[in-house]
Amino acid sequence: MLHQEIAQDWGEKIARSLNQSSNEAIAAAAAIASAQFDLVRARQARFAVTNIRLTVGVSGSSADTNILQELRFDRYERRAMSRRKKAIAQLMALLARNSEAEG
Repeated sequence: MLHQEIAQDWGEKIARSLNQSSNEAIAAAAAIASAQFDLVRARQARFAVTNIRLTVGVSGSSADTNILQELRFDRYERRAMSRRKKAIAQLMALLARNSEAEG
């Protein structure tokens, strides 16, 4: 899947920029990139749907459907942010461990 290949590539670049080359660091950085990618996709989709809704206008049952869709976008965004936060914490813990080992 292209998304995962991109996230892996970004993960390697992030890890390298932090002078980390372990598989664990690359995996944590790739998880950050993947979650960020999902977050951007969700926000772009929300924007597109909202833009269409404002352009076309909705009422009645269409409005109810749009509210449900908005809630789905919100839930997807929150999950992506949570995954990103967890991956950042994992990478920071790894960096701290490596710093202690060197120091």
